Amino acid sequence: MTAEQFIKDYTNHCSNELADGGFHEWLTPEQAHRAVEIAKDAFIEKACKWIKDNHEDIYIRYLRGCKSDDEILLFKDYMEGK
Repeated sequence: MTAEQFIKDYTNHCSNELADGGFHEWLTPEQAHRAVEIAKDAFIEKACKWIKDNHEDIYIRYLRGCKSDDEILLFKDYMEGK
């Protein structure tokens, strides 16, 4: 399931009444889709920064015969904030 499909399926399809009798504001589908776009843009920007900061090291390791799996793990750790 994509984030967009999840938002479509779960936005404004149930009561927004809280247990104390109040109401919680709805997130409109447009706002939810914009949130996904913002997150995607931030992800892409972070990925591009990692590539820019590491491209020379990756190339050197490639020339030395290192496996690309090593770079993938480094990239994954970076994206996960490790």
